This record gives sequence, structure tokens and C-alpha cells, in this order.
Amino acid sequence: MISILGSGGHAKVVISTLRAMGLTDLAAYDDDASKHGHLLLGVPIRGAVAEAKGRAVIAIGGNVVRERLSAMNLEWVRAIHPSAQVDASVRLGTGTVVFAGSVIQADTVIGDHCIVNTRVGIDHDGEIGDFAHLAPGVTLAGTVKVGRRSFIGTGVSIIPGLRIGKDITVGAGAVVVGDLDEPGTYVGVPARRIR
Repeated sequence: MISILGSGGHAKVVISTLRAMGLTDLAAYDDDASKHGHLLLGVPIRGAVAEAKGRAVIAIGGNVVRERLSAMNLEWVRAIHPSAQVDASVRLGTGTVVFAGSVIQADTVIGDHCIVNTRVGIDHDGEIGDFAHLAPGVTLAGTVKVGRRSFIGTGVSIIPGLRIGKDITVGAGAVVVGDLDEPGTYVGVPARRIR
């Protein structure tokens, strides 16, 4: 059995991915007691997150929450949708999920408990830090580095060779044309920090 931590929208995509991998013995856990005993896409929500055991995937989009839950004594598994194209040279961290239609090119390194969401493109030699989240439709050109716990919003494009520091949010549709070092939120074309 695989325990799924969380029962929101992100968990639905994790369930879909696990099923596409041929894994069907699933149970969900959520700290919202009103969800206990209900089904999520046919998967029973059995109890609180602390009750999860064995093999598990954190199915929560929040980077800080995933980092906190990763300290639990569970056997973290990767979930990689069969339609994703992941080069054989790519290194994927424990607990990382890669959703449908994503392409990860040669010699990319992706950390632990990362989210590579639907239709993400990561070109060669990328580096994605632990607990980072790349939202649907993100495009990272070659040698882009994304720091720990950073969130890259839907449809963001980042030109080659740039560095995105840790704890940075890049808003949906932004185009990044320079390094982003200072934690905060960046939006627009080109992406600029907002206060």
C-alpha cells in the first residue's frame, strides 16, 4: 500500500499518476477530520497524517509543509507519470513527483520532495533544490538553477543559465531574464520583485 499525505487537488493528481504507474493499493491521510471516511477519486481517506505508514508520497503543494512532513519516518516513493519523458541521466530525489507531459532533459538534478507539475519542461543540466515546486507549464532553459523551497508559477519561462535563489516565488506568466537572489515574490515581463 502507498499512503498519500493530503487529500486536496494536488492529491488527485498524485493519485492519477500512481494509478497510471499501475499502483492501485492506495490510502489517503489528512488532518481535516471532516474528510475521514470519505473517498478521493475512489481512494479512502483513513485518518490523520500522523497515522500514515509504510511507503508514502506527500501530496501537498505547500513547500514548507512538504519539508516539515518529510521528517516523518516513512518510506518515501517517487511518482513519475508514464507519459513524462525523463532522460536516463536525470537524478531524481526521494519523494519527488513528475506529472503527465513533463520533459526533463540530460544531466538535470532534482532534489527531494519536489513537484514537477503537468507539462513542465526542464532543459539540460538543470538543478532543482529540495522542496521546490514547478507549476504547470513552466519552461526552464538549459542550466537553470532553482533554489530550495522556491515556487515557480504557472507558465513561467526562464532563460538559460540563470539562478533562482531559495524561498522565491515567481508569479504566473512571468519571464525571468536575470538571476533572482533576494527572497520574495517576482512578477511580470521581465520579472521584478514586488514589496
